[in-house]
Amino acid sequence: MHIFCATAAFAQSPPWKANNEAVPARPDLDVRWEAPRDFPRKVWTYDLLPNNFSPKIISNAMMLCLFTGKDKIEDNTNGITFESADHSRTLSISFSSGGIEYETPEIRYSPTNLAIGVPATNQLPEVAKNVLSKLHISMSDITGWRGTSKIDFSEPLTLFYVGNVTITNVPYRTVYFRRSVDGMPIAHHFYRFNVGEHGQISKISIAWPNLKRIKSYRTVSPKDVISFLRKGEAVRGPVPTNVGDIDWPNIKSLTIKMAVPSYQVNGNQLYPFLFLDALVDTGKGSVAIGMSCPIIDETKP
Repeated sequence: MHIFCATAAFAQSPPWKANNEAVPARPDLDVRWEAPRDFPRKVWTYDLLPNNFSPKIISNAMMLCLFTGKDKIEDNTNGITFESADHSRTLSISFSSGGIEYETPEIRYSPTNLAIGVPATNQLPEVAKNVLSKLHISMSDITGWRGTSKIDFSEPLTLFYVGNVTITNVPYRTVYFRRSVDGMPIAHHFYRFNVGEHGQISKISIAWPNLKRIKSYRTVSPKDVISFLRKGEAVRGPVPTNVGDIDWPNIKSLTIKMAVPSYQVNGNQLYPFLFLDALVDTGKGSVAIGMSCPIIDETKP
């Protein structure tokens, strides 16, 4: 199990730059700001700390996953593990990482053995609220990527063809969410749980360490962000495969359509940055692309 430890400073290279392509500097770049300016005035850097889940949370997790005290196979300062008698199901609760992981075997369905009682999509918000409340996760502490919803859903579909009849089977539906800190999502970290037959939980994957504030910083303005882009202090995500390479030194303009203040996990810490939805005018057409840039100036706390 991974153990968190507190440290005092971040690496010189911000974590959101890792594994991303740098956008070349260009002082005369035509940058157009069309995004709402919904920045908090101040953001923090955080240490991620262990979470010694309360006995109530542990009891509720056991209930959700159908375990009793007799199923406990490990109990120490790092966490607790439960396993079913047939070794097919496991529940791991890690104090050191703040993680809750529940795994069950995949059920093989057939035209004569379809999943029964899987909650419909319109029932999932209430199911999600109930599950999260049992784990003491407040709805105010979760968010969608752009704040358009608190939770997202997906469902795997299997189609069986019997003669001229098509039978659809949904073995479970998945609830996805992100952790929100100071109203900002933690980027690249989705958490989820599956809801299967008769509303029974069939998977949980959540990491919820405690947080300790390290240092506060004032956020920058859109004008500063434009300056960052022109100075080459931003990075970009992948270009759509049907576009090919972009000739960045010769693009016509860059339009910022959305700016999402976010956090990035950096080892055992959280670091703030700004995620951008941008539209690049290449001169041959427009390309939508994701970008990241600073939201703070570390020299100005």
